[in-house]
Amino acid sequence: MAGFGNSGRMLPEQVWDREHPTDYGWEFGEGTGGATPLAWSMAGFIRLAHGVDAGEPVETPSVVRDRYVERDRPEGPSIDATAEFVADDLVITGETTADVVAVHTPAGATLATPRDGSFEVLLDPDIDAHGITVAAAATGGAADLDIADADSDHPLGGLRDVGTAVERIRL
Repeated sequence: MAGFGNSGRMLPEQVWDREHPTDYGWEFGEGTGGATPLAWSMAGFIRLAHGVDAGEPVETPSVVRDRYVERDRPEGPSIDATAEFVADDLVITGETTADVVAVHTPAGATLATPRDGSFEVLLDPDIDAHGITVAAAATGGAADLDIADADSDHPLGGLRDVGTAVERIRL
């Protein structure tokens, strides 16, 4: 990455990554002139170098480190979701071992509670989206997903031990 620096050793925001030159005079590995140089490109390089030197990322938020590094990640539920246009609705259905399912579109999110391992969410078929995200959470038997769980010293309260799975559906 350091090899992409200009004569002042500053990193450009954008580097031409094609073998062939252009009518603009861009050449492989050289900056394209797009806001060259930007301080954030250099800051990103410095953070990367610091992390490489330390042997691990140096800016991981403690809540992320606690969940994904310091302890085992909770087992996620199974999920299999599909989308189908039916009459005046976009119907998201699926099978899951989750306790709760969230269906997210650009217009917002809708929660569903699976019954006997199945769920269904009706959406407006006119949503302006190319895809939908379906997320499932298994609480491991917890009664609810209260993020303000007073019995927990964890910042996410009752969400600490939730296993998750995500599926993306292209429309």
